[in-house]
Amino acid sequence: MRMWNTRLEIKYDFVDMAPEVIYDVLHDPYYRRTWDDHMIEGYEIRTLTATDDVGFYSVKLPFPIKNRDFVNERSWRVTDKEWIIFNHTVHEPTHPETSKYVRSISYLTGYLLRKLENGGTAFTYITQTDPRGWIPTWFINKAGSTLAPGVVRNLDKVSRTYQEWKSKPENNPEFKPWLIPDQINPPGGKGERPEGFRDPGPV
Repeated sequence: MRMWNTRLEIKYDFVDMAPEVIYDVLHDPYYRRTWDDHMIEGYEIRTLTATDDVGFYSVKLPFPIKNRDFVNERSWRVTDKEWIIFNHTVHEPTHPETSKYVRSISYLTGYLLRKLENGGTAFTYITQTDPRGWIPTWFINKAGSTLAPGVVRNLDKVSRTYQEWKSKPENNPEFKPWLIPDQINPPGGKGERPEGFRDPGPV
């Protein structure tokens, strides 16, 4: 079975977790590799502006489904009341499709975070995606009913340990290029790094 324009929306209240923390968790590529069990690779290909980049993400799927990859342009914004991250698939000449993965298409995928009156977070995740290729019916049903909600519950769990993890010197507590534009990698170079920055290696 092939899915076209599959749309999924999840709403969830993080009753005692601030949106600033969840926003950092969603952005931090080095923390993601400690908790995202579905990720094979994930990295920035190039920077477009202080709030836009192009990145690569590959995801492992259960046998016998072939693993998927994405090349997406991602944009993020912070306002007084909202924290926003959205992406869509783009053509990137440096990362053509390969036989290793099926190239999937994100028409629109993203997160909207709003602060609750009690200090928690109203979380919305939406995605309209074509995974392309062969996907069995059982996986479609499982993805919508259990896998996606499970990822959100896991995000709740890992958000509670992020600040302790980030505070350790080896995790570069002052390095948050998604909030500090001067730290963003410009084309052909590197942005400013906080004193004592430790390079954890490729994501």
